[in-house]
Amino acid sequence: AQSSDAAAQVDNLPEPLSARFVDSFAYKTVRDRLPVILAKVADSVCRRKSEFNSTNMDRVKSVIIGGVSRLRNELQTDKPLLPLSDSASDTTAWNDYLAELTETLGRAPSWFKEPWLYVECYMYRRLLELVNLADLTVGIDLFAPEKRQSLLGSAALAAAAAEAALAAEAEAEAANGAPQLRRLLRLCLSANLADLSLSALAEAHQLAADDANSSGLIILLDHTDQFVDCLRQRGPAVAVVHIVLDNVGPELVSDLCLAECLLRGGHAEKSGCTPKRRPGLCPTLLNWTWLPRLTGWPPARPANHPSSWPSRFGLACLPDSYRPVATRFGQLG
Repeated sequence: AQSSDAAAQVDNLPEPLSARFVDSFAYKTVRDRLPVILAKVADSVCRRKSEFNSTNMDRVKSVIIGGVSRLRNELQTDKPLLPLSDSASDTTAWNDYLAELTETLGRAPSWFKEPWLYVECYMYRRLLELVNLADLTVGIDLFAPEKRQSLLGSAALAAAAAEAALAAEAEAEAANGAPQLRRLLRLCLSANLADLSLSALAEAHQLAADDANSSGLIILLDHTDQFVDCLRQRGPAVAVVHIVLDNVGPELVSDLCLAECLLRGGHAEKSGCTPKRRPGLCPTLLNWTWLPRLTGWPPARPANHPSSWPSRFGLACLPDSYRPVATRFGQLG
């Protein structure tokens, strides 16, 4: 009976968000936001000429910049979605799904007609395809300037998250409802509001920090109590918490502080942070090569930033308690 009820619930789900609904968030995203992102990528790469030698620059112009321009035109004119042509490990999976979708629909899928989440992820995968096809002798991150700006602009939120993480030590012996952990969970949620698609990053980060410390953050479904109870039932000697990393910048900083809070507050024995091996979005964190440099960030701290955070944070990043996890996050259970 339970399985049939679950099947009925799935059958009764509303249609996925799609740009074909002109009054929806998805329509505004596909019509306005995605073309702006592509235009910014092309402009940003053009401004980074000094990073490439003449051979690489020719490839950047013809393959990446030209490809981004064509991709933007495809999107804005609702052209059919095209198969990928690079040789990445996930190319076959993407193309198989596109072929399956084409057969199911009986027509070619297009930008404004298909589910919004698929279309947005497909756009970022097409950008990765251009990087792969360019085959440069040096690596290029199409979103590097935005990632850098996002990280440097998130000092206010980082200060609040670091303060909560360091204060969590006082909770290790106290049965006080784990207020710092609860506060940090709200900060992590609020940090998700400030991603690379927003134009005023610094203002968004400050807003996120303010919202997390007030009642202004509207949460539709809050499972904080269940999360805290689950940790207590397992006990810190056996509890291992995996955090799936998303964007860089404020989301990354708040996630790292959450891991620190779990350890310092005695809520978990280990905390593993898992980068996405095959992200849907280019701004996603892909590797940990920057981690040894984190203790020197930010170069100029605001007055309310805990001065001891960089050095103390580094002490907790030990292989036995806190580590990046290479396992695909879908297999962690």
